[in-house]
Amino acid sequence: MTTRNSITSETIVAAALDLIREGGWAAVSARGIASRLGASTMPIYTGIGSMNELKTAAFVRASSLLEASQHKRRTDNEALDLAIGYVVFAREEPGLFQFIFSCHEDMAPDVLRAASEEDAPGSIAGIPDVTSALGSIPSLEGRGDFIMHTWIFTHGLAGLVASGALKIDEKEITRRLEEAGAAFYLYELGKEKEQ
Repeated sequence: MTTRNSITSETIVAAALDLIREGGWAAVSARGIASRLGASTMPIYTGIGSMNELKTAAFVRASSLLEASQHKRRTDNEALDLAIGYVVFAREEPGLFQFIFSCHEDMAPDVLRAASEEDAPGSIAGIPDVTSALGSIPSLEGRGDFIMHTWIFTHGLAGLVASGALKIDEKEITRRLEEAGAAFYLYELGKEKEQ
């Protein structure tokens, strides 16, 4: 059995993430974590404070893994890398991806704010490629629509991949995101010209 001193909040969160990967948040319990760590439940209860605190810590850790995937350099386009990383994370970590978005209402920042405000974590607004593209869409409404369309497509693709309904590799993910982004951009430019 593991000693009490070797059970840290980090090992508890890591065990919780493993359980979430296997069965979602519903699979997480002090008893399940204790079993995973080869310990009694006492150091688990001592180390986590409450299940709500553990859920918050697991959410923060899972979100940081998602962010790391998004910031991995895959192309020469930083905005595209964010989207690819998002979908790749959903493919590689479907349990954690679904957990992050099941917590969204309680804990996650507004995803559209995160996408559009420069000071928000994970923002695309300050990326030079995006700033340049958005600058050529004259209206603020058109820029917002472009961000919304690309977000809906990216999240929808990620959801399909995470659920296993769509099995595609990174090359196909990249192609789909590039084509959709270009289509949404051209649509907004065309819409602006018609007005």
